[in-house]
Amino acid sequence: MTAKSADIAVTRPVEMSIVHLVMRLALMLLGAALCASAFGLWLVPAASAVPELSLMKLGLSLFMLISGLCCLVLAKGAQKS
Repeated sequence: MTAKSADIAVTRPVEMSIVHLVMRLALMLLGAALCASAFGLWLVPAASAVPELSLMKLGLSLFMLISGLCCLVLAKGAQKS
């Protein structure tokens, strides 16, 4: 009986480090953009002074800030691996 070897794509350590670096860079950029957007949302003048919109803007800015900080923490933690 003869066995044929299957061609298995193995990623080299250099390719893994490049992918890792690109992933860290993307997470850092996304995190910084979300954090900046959370604060920048309040710099834009409101079209109307409806209190419900202010509450929605507060919720959106908190969501963007927390998401951005999570991305930054993940990017920072990924460098230790």
